[in-house]
Amino acid sequence: MSTSGAQQIRFRCAIAVVGSEDNFQVFTQDTFGRIRETRCRDGKWSGGTEHDLVRQGILGSPIAAISCPREGGSDVSSSEDTTSTQVHLYYIGENNVVKEVIRDKDGKWHEGNLNRQEIKVAPYSMMAACCHRGRDRTHCRLYVQMPDNNIQEFGCDDERSGWSQMTKLGRALPGTGLACLSHSSESHNNSMSIRVFHQSEDLSLKEKFYDGRNWREGDFSISKALPRTDLAATALDNDSFRVYFIHENNHVVEMVHEGRKWQRGDFHQQCVPGSQIAALASNGKDRKIRLYFQSGKHVTAVTEWMYHREWKETKEALPPA
Repeated sequence: MSTSGAQQIRFRCAIAVVGSEDNFQVFTQDTFGRIRETRCRDGKWSGGTEHDLVRQGILGSPIAAISCPREGGSDVSSSEDTTSTQVHLYYIGENNVVKEVIRDKDGKWHEGNLNRQEIKVAPYSMMAACCHRGRDRTHCRLYVQMPDNNIQEFGCDDERSGWSQMTKLGRALPGTGLACLSHSSESHNNSMSIRVFHQSEDLSLKEKFYDGRNWREGDFSISKALPRTDLAATALDNDSFRVYFIHENNHVVEMVHEGRKWQRGDFHQQCVPGSQIAALASNGKDRKIRLYFQSGKHVTAVTEWMYHREWKETKEALPPA
């Protein structure tokens, strides 16, 4: 395990994770602003080196990633052997303009349609992305903070018509963390619902909830959190959600929703000050949650914890460590 390799990763870097239970990718940013991809397939880790670069972002760029059905539905990427999905990656480039890249069926990255919008965000904007897989189409959503400190929604409901500016969700703390989720059932019959989590100017954590027709205030609420705490959210099924944030004394903590109300979860682990967080849930035969943050191992290495009946540290330091 290489300490020098781990220290190529930026301190307090953005972290994003996407994929399935046995085949997923973790994205981080190195000290030069380059976004790196680390892969795990069937429990074996690889990547994370200078040969695994996706794109160049501004230093401190947030990263968001989603996995969507590939247009046409028949092609299968060499990196995903069980589903016809493709990864969409979002970050901030020069002049604080949002960028999208998409991995094609040959494993190569190309520019996404979102880039035509030339969306300029606040220099401290974070971002969150999610997708809802409906019966006959996929709905992609991206949330960023604009220069006026409002959280702005952008959406794509049809690849041909592309992205458009959608709902303005209101002002938030400058530099607020952002997380969102939109769970899709296997039948794809459920209507689209979206939950967006953010930090208000009074330092409370709040939720905006879209029920398929209208936006309203959600039930999630934390009276006070560390300023600009990062946020991560994931769903195990339609009524089982998790939200993670940094609480007092630099601990990652968990909030759990199991159909009725939000309550404190079991996860509580030390992280470096200002660490960012990413979470990935799988709701197959065995419900699992994977959580990523910088715990201080090798100073800047990203650590993996996994929930499978109980929480355990499953990877002390991801590659390139």
